Amino acid sequence: MVNRLARIHTAPSEHNLTSPLKRVTVRSTIGLTQRTGNHMPTPRSDGVASTTRATFSRSTRIAQHIDADAATVWRLLTTAADYPRWNSTVVSLDGQITLGSTIKLVSTLDPSRTFSLKVKEFEPNARLTFGDAMFTRTCSLSGEAGGTRVEIVERIGGPVYLFVARMIPPSDENFEQFTADLKKAAEAAAT
Repeated sequence: MVNRLARIHTAPSEHNLTSPLKRVTVRSTIGLTQRTGNHMPTPRSDGVASTTRATFSRSTRIAQHIDADAATVWRLLTTAADYPRWNSTVVSLDGQITLGSTIKLVSTLDPSRTFSLKVKEFEPNARLTFGDAMFTRTCSLSGEAGGTRVEIVERIGGPVYLFVARMIPPSDENFEQFTADLKKAAEAAAT
């Protein structure tokens, strides 16, 4: 099933959705990127999120160049108490961001809900993954001329996804704001 907020784009060479198990081409809610099936292409430009929907999952991806070294970006991503200070998409983030720890996140997407997330991967200055049974977000950092390339991929899915998909708000704008805030904070800290 495709979220009501997404626009279905069908080119003459593509097939209309006839079965919930077939792939569909979906346009981002902001209409800037296009992708087909389960593949996550590189966004067309920095700071633009793209979402791919499948029968049992949804994946959102964004990449952003930041004019700061990986250590500066990493420090922002792994200091939980500071998130509300620099990130307008986070109401609160409690706990220590270390491998195996559990953090408590309250997001502006649903401020009435607290998400309990486990830190699943923690490779300093390179990769951070956290999530729960249905949600996983990975932040990858890599050196790039004059700074750091940040790529964030979030996957929401599982057997119950079909039943809850309509209750999960679109996250492209939230991703774009998150990375814009991260870029601004990291570049300010680097100067």
